[in-house]
Amino acid sequence: MEAGRDLLERGTKAVPERALLYQRLGDLYWQRLGDYQASAECYRQALAKGDAPPYLERFVGYALDKAGDKKAALVYFRELREKMGSHPPTERRAEIVEREIRKLEQELSGKVAPKKK
Repeated sequence: MEAGRDLLERGTKAVPERALLYQRLGDLYWQRLGDYQASAECYRQALAKGDAPPYLERFVGYALDKAGDKKAALVYFRELREKMGSHPPTERRAEIVEREIRKLEQELSGKVAPKKK
């Protein structure tokens, strides 16, 4: 794992303008290292590059939620939905973002028990 992380981190320094290496580093933090905060940060960096796939914008919120920071996840998803505007492109999947907002609102209000991770 460490070698993979080191390789990806070197890659992000060598080719900092591309989203893919940041995305893969975020995936490594999520799937192999269980560091969801680091994963969210890598996904944010990937999105800032401008060539990340549209679905990745939701993964910042998912990672924050998985890290246990439900309030930050809710804020993120609300801001994301607002940025999408009233008629977002289909590939941005506004309905999924809206569903995550409702789920987090319910969990934070105490009306629904959060799923075990």
